[in-house]
Amino acid sequence: MPNINWGESGVRWKGPEWPQWGGPSGVGRKTYGELVKMIARTPSTLVIMTLDYCTRTFGVSPCLATGTKCYNTYPTCKYLSAYNKTTKDYKFTLREKPVPFPGPRPYLKSEQYLSTEILPDEAVTIDHRVTLEFYDEPDSDIGIDPYVSDRSSVQGTFWRKLKVRNSNYKGRQVKIKKGFIYSGFIESDYVDYFLGVIDNIEITGGTAKLIIKGLLQMTNEEYPKSCDGKIKTAITSGSTSFIAVEKAGSTTQYAATGYVSIESDSGLPEIIYYTSRSYDSGTGETTFSSLTRGQYTSLGWQAATAHGVDKKIQQVIVYDNQNVVDVTKLILNAVGISDTYIDTTQFTSEKNTWLAWANVTRIMHKPQKAKQYLKEIKEQFLVSIWQGEDMKVKIKHLGPAAPGETYYQINDTANIIHQSVSVDDNNESRVTRAVFYYSQLADTGGTEPKDFSGVVINIDASAEGVNEYNEKKEKIIYGTWITGNTLAGTLGRKILSRFRDGVKIIPFDIELKDASGDPVSAPETFLKVGDIFELTTSALQDITGTAVMKRYQVMKKEQKSQGRYSVKTIDTKISDGRWGFIAPAGYPDYGSATEAQKEYAFISNSSGQMSDGTEGYKIW
Repeated sequence: MPNINWGESGVRWKGPEWPQWGGPSGVGRKTYGELVKMIARTPSTLVIMTLDYCTRTFGVSPCLATGTKCYNTYPTCKYLSAYNKTTKDYKFTLREKPVPFPGPRPYLKSEQYLSTEILPDEAVTIDHRVTLEFYDEPDSDIGIDPYVSDRSSVQGTFWRKLKVRNSNYKGRQVKIKKGFIYSGFIESDYVDYFLGVIDNIEITGGTAKLIIKGLLQMTNEEYPKSCDGKIKTAITSGSTSFIAVEKAGSTTQYAATGYVSIESDSGLPEIIYYTSRSYDSGTGETTFSSLTRGQYTSLGWQAATAHGVDKKIQQVIVYDNQNVVDVTKLILNAVGISDTYIDTTQFTSEKNTWLAWANVTRIMHKPQKAKQYLKEIKEQFLVSIWQGEDMKVKIKHLGPAAPGETYYQINDTANIIHQSVSVDDNNESRVTRAVFYYSQLADTGGTEPKDFSGVVINIDASAEGVNEYNEKKEKIIYGTWITGNTLAGTLGRKILSRFRDGVKIIPFDIELKDASGDPVSAPETFLKVGDIFELTTSALQDITGTAVMKRYQVMKKEQKSQGRYSVKTIDTKISDGRWGFIAPAGYPDYGSATEAQKEYAFISNSSGQMSDGTEGYKIW
């Protein structure tokens, strides 16, 4: 290759000197937030792909490998017992843009994004999916192959070599960063734009496509995992241990402690808790001991009973009187989304503010995709779950701003691009009755009326009457997480209240300044997916023709051009007014309260007014 620009292994940097910006050592540093407001901008994308890598040195103890050297990756390892995994970053920038600093390979050709979209009326989230196209061309292996200087020759193209050396790439992390090049630009000036995991690498001709899925795509994983273990020898109702026969391998399918279910002749499985488990990889036999037999009989599960040979043993996940927000996080953790990529602060806030009452009990005994559990939680508890623009997974219960919180303001004059707004009444979302089934029967795992012991039906007779919509529109909710009729009735009424008249969808376009601000230093200064904001536009008018303010939630946001974003929003049905929150102990009477204290609830007079004549508080 004529020019080596990677800046690795002592290779001199031969990249551009950016004379139009004053050179790489120029002065006058600017933040991302300042740069987005400039007319003249030079955008830059940085892709960081993180793959597995070995810390050992070939042929140096404890690695005793001999012969042709490996590439310090697991698929090329010649002495697996010494393999010690860490990670290595591979960095890329756009071919058509200046490479801002030594190191990244300018192989990136194009980017395609399927944006996150929250669908409240369908209880699902369309998650990020990204396709990055790269040039696949001859590469020097500098900075890639730790033993390149020992090779007799270097040949082949970058992506074809990388794929065979890292055939275990699926599920590894890719981070995309955005920035604007200016004098003195360095890597830390980029802001995080997207985080996902590799789904596939496709190579055709001289290009390679990197298919990346958002973190929530990981919820397509089965939970709990299917297990193939079966009883080795028959056990009685009083047995305190038993042996399962699995497929022989290096590890067992079962957790060190936990719950399992065993098929029984009665038709209902028995749930067993164990605190000890040992595994013989040679025979594929797992011994379970220290058993507590016949768990959760009060919920309809089988009491301790005898089990014959070859009865199937399945790992079971039990959530016993745990908060639904905590359960959501545990499910995310189980499919590989660590707390690092979960907005744990926001999870805690939503739990304490809105969902402290929402404790659930559920026996997960039939494997299914984790996303199905999350879909059920979203629908039944009126929450949204999505990957935010800070790349962390969020959860949000629909409700008004809590004390101390404010809404972002969007209007025709300051924000909305002229003639970009439209209104969709979204009549298909309208609901006149909510049918809420609850208390799922043991061992069914199904979502049909026969799988539940109770049902609550909320009907808006006026909405169904001849003077209004003159039709019945039914929404059926199968409350797999709900065990009582009181809660089922309350949640059913909330659903009916929000969707009685349908929820309007309003798309519009905004400029970069309103769409991406500075997510590092000032994330509150721009509109993000999941945000609730106050919208004032002539597209929404009252009966007099006056533009009215309504509170909407951002469902989707995607870039249409370099300086323009399209935003899809939905009516929250949170009206303006004074919403009351329970005040801390020791607050004064209303007349002596500060403005900050008045964000909490005080009792009005019989006419619904406070002592100063202002309106009383509403209850959410």
